[in-house]
Amino acid sequence: MKTSMSNITLQTPQLSSQNLTRAQDVDKASKEFSSYVASTFLKQIIPKPNDSSIGQSNANDIFYDLLTDEYAKIITKQDNLNIIKTVEKDLYKNQEKNLGG
Repeated sequence: MKTSMSNITLQTPQLSSQNLTRAQDVDKASKEFSSYVASTFLKQIIPKPNDSSIGQSNANDIFYDLLTDEYAKIITKQDNLNIIKTVEKDLYKNQEKNLGG
């Protein structure tokens, strides 16, 4: 089955139980990678808060990490950076190469 999205064409195998597991693995891996990239990007552009009301403990760092991770999940869910489809395309291409297809 071919799926075309703008200028990206994904070749997805017919869905047997084994292929469905691979498709789920590819989907999960691409979303996790996209979330990691978005979180790293956000940590570069959003300054850490210097809120003295929380104190000088690790609470600021924990809050900051949780906040940027939640923002990253939202970005990933919407695929605003178009990372998911690009990673899926590459994973399917590598899968086909490794399976001899």
